[in-house]
Amino acid sequence: MDKLLLTFLEIFRTGSLTTAAARLNITQPSLTKRLQQLEDIYSAALFERGVSGAKPTQAGLALVTYAERIESETHQSHEAVTAVRDRRMEVLRIGAGPLFHLRHLCGPLLNIRKAFPDTRVELVTGLYRDSMKDLESFQLDIVFGAHEARELADQLHFVPMTEVEQGVALRKGHPLSNAEMLDAPTLAGLEWIIYGKRTEDAVLPNGFFMRAGIPVPSCRFLTSSFTAGLQTVARSDAAMMVPIELAPALPVTGLTLHKTSPSIALMPAGGFLRRATLEFEIVAALLQEVQVGINNGL
Repeated sequence: MDKLLLTFLEIFRTGSLTTAAARLNITQPSLTKRLQQLEDIYSAALFERGVSGAKPTQAGLALVTYAERIESETHQSHEAVTAVRDRRMEVLRIGAGPLFHLRHLCGPLLNIRKAFPDTRVELVTGLYRDSMKDLESFQLDIVFGAHEARELADQLHFVPMTEVEQGVALRKGHPLSNAEMLDAPTLAGLEWIIYGKRTEDAVLPNGFFMRAGIPVPSCRFLTSSFTAGLQTVARSDAAMMVPIELAPALPVTGLTLHKTSPSIALMPAGGFLRRATLEFEIVAALLQEVQVGINNGL
């Protein structure tokens, strides 16, 4: 990537010329010279410098979107050339939501480890929004999860593999646990545990109640630990949204899973990855292994 734009992005992300220079392993005078060269090219000041750091100007804010796009394209070009040149990866970094890492990935990962012993495989479990940001910033190579109908970045590709229906987890013996079907009015009075760490992570259950014309229930417990959320449900009268397909692989006992009427959400699920990543043999093999497992009910 052009060193001037790289310098600009480091200053933008750190908010400090000193910190940006340290991260780029150059002196601050050299960094200042690069910034001046870039400002000369665009005939505009890109940062306002003060005691509190470097704040982007309107021109700087206009440039950042294009600079990040160039950065992404540069990374992808290297990835694409590497894939064509030797079609192998030294490290395969995978992100996965609960459904995939608890039910669909164990067997496929064991199989590709045997087929590609020279590649180190790293599996990170976490929230969809965090994993997608890491995918876009090249911290992950592939993310397995449900497609929440959010617009994908231009460089990303979605490989659909199955559909995920979201249901409700309740403790065994819960007053509603014997109900064959649950609807929004019945569930509205319960406390809800949200798997997430931001209020927007409750968008799916909130939408379920809003579509029924019912006020969204109060949510006072968000957790980025899927297991901790289930453990809380198992010991209380709270409810939590959980994929119905996870029933055979719940990591916590003492729970029942229920469908709702209408469904909280029914979404396509599969792998998200950069288009260039598809050229690596190990990635293609992993996608195939996961799809075969899903087709066989594993």
